[in-house]
Amino acid sequence: MWDQYNIRIDEKCKECYKCKACNKELPKNETQLQEHLSFSSFKIPLHHAFSNLLLNKEYQMTVQTVLDETHYCLVSDGWLNINKSLVISYMITTPI
Repeated sequence: MWDQYNIRIDEKCKECYKCKACNKELPKNETQLQEHLSFSSFKIPLHHAFSNLLLNKEYQMTVQTVLDETHYCLVSDGWLNINKSLVISYMITTPI
């Protein structure tokens, strides 16, 4: 973990750790430094993962949840798009 930071001494003679990835300076606090590394190393899933794997999994969970419900509400909304065409949206909601 420590190789991800450059160490320097600040004007108050305290150690500061500068992240090599984002140049953010952090105080000497091992927990905070580890959290910073875990957050900065987070990778957003690729388009394929969102459009196929995650979306399909979420869809299946949603369908199962909706099928288990006994009460539904149909909600609609309408507006004009940039081309002045009417767009109407319908959505079924449940009390969960």
